[in-house]
Amino acid sequence: MKAKYAFYCFGKYPIKPSKKQTVINLWHGTPLKRIGHLEKGCENIDYDFFSKVLTSAPMYKPIMADIFGCTENRVEVMGNPRNDEMFKKDRIKDDYIKGGAGKLILWLPTYREYDEGFIISILNKDELNSLNTYLMDNNIKMIVKLHPLQTADTQGIELSHIKFITQDELNRSDMTVYTLLRNADGLITDYSSVYFDYMLL
Repeated sequence: MKAKYAFYCFGKYPIKPSKKQTVINLWHGTPLKRIGHLEKGCENIDYDFFSKVLTSAPMYKPIMADIFGCTENRVEVMGNPRNDEMFKKDRIKDDYIKGGAGKLILWLPTYREYDEGFIISILNKDELNSLNTYLMDNNIKMIVKLHPLQTADTQGIELSHIKFITQDELNRSDMTVYTLLRNADGLITDYSSVYFDYMLL
């Protein structure tokens, strides 16, 4: 890698930075579960392929150092760059996301390994139709943003007030999950640090 500056937010790029390089690990969330060296069986894996790693609060500084196996002086406390998108305004995108509905609920299910795929495991077709009717009666739109690693067969599911969206679709529309978050009147999530992000609004 010849770049003087490099940034990444997921996984690792197993190239040790040279003395002339600065590699920043942005990471993609505030850990709620054990990851990195804190995950059982991963204590001896080398995750230290960066110059600095970012975190959002002082209390997470020692945790991030333990996770990635680095010293605390390499953990920088600052706002997460990904959250900047929540405070931008783009009338065209925002109007498109809302779709004329009075309220918008964003559902961000976390990654789960299901044999049947995510949507069948959480709501069956009758439950989805019932939920759609409730949303329609109350002028509420729901966007279900699938996890990037989750495969789910949503083909053929067309509901007036529930829209399923993938990361690829967001990318094609030049949007991120934080574009959706800034427009959401409510958030449904489970074991995900996205609720820390949403609390900033």
